[in-house]
Amino acid sequence: MVNAGCTHMTINIKDSLSMVSSVIGYFIKLINMDHVTLHINVWDERLYNLLDQLSLVHTFNVSVKKIIIPRGACEPPLFSFQSSDF
Repeated sequence: MVNAGCTHMTINIKDSLSMVSSVIGYFIKLINMDHVTLHINVWDERLYNLLDQLSLVHTFNVSVKKIIIPRGACEPPLFSFQSSDF
């Protein structure tokens, strides 16, 4: 996607309390070397706290979201990815 000109990515992480270092490194590469604007939405405050302790909340533009599941609705996917530039 970056080779195709992607300049902004939104990552939704709905059910995780950690992030492996290789993913963190890749996100830092996207920002610093590929000049991609990254926004990460997390639904678990523990993951937000981890990214905050690593001083990555501002770098990754992290936001905490709340899961609200209407009655009778299926559970949301655990991980979803959106990009405004494909």
